[in-house]
Amino acid sequence: MAFPRAIALSEVLWSAPEMKSFDGFSQRLYREFSRLDRDGVGYRIPKPIGLVDRAFSETGEPVVELSSPIPDASVYFTVDGTAPDVSSSQYREPIVLNLASGKLVHLKAFVLSSTGRRSKIYGAKFTRLSKPELK
Repeated sequence: MAFPRAIALSEVLWSAPEMKSFDGFSQRLYREFSRLDRDGVGYRIPKPIGLVDRAFSETGEPVVELSSPIPDASVYFTVDGTAPDVSSSQYREPIVLNLASGKLVHLKAFVLSSTGRRSKIYGAKFTRLSKPELK
């Protein structure tokens, strides 16, 4: 796991301050993943973008949009709280959750790189806020 950190340290030390950008660095780092895979170097694949706990209003449409943090990777998910695998649903379009008032949905997902490396399973909880009762 030292190589990705060495890449980050190189970025910090060799880049001019006005050229530093986390988004730019992320894109350059993700392009290095195939080389790290080829050389058998370990690294952590980040969680899918958009996978964060969220509460929807009573009238809000419960839609979750995900994307892979690395190019050419796939995201697999479940909405029943079970651990996803490659036979689970593959993310292709926004996920519309079946959320009744006060209900909680556990969405779990992982990223599968084009080289076959898997991230760990990440999760998020989604709920719909119920309208408070007036007394």
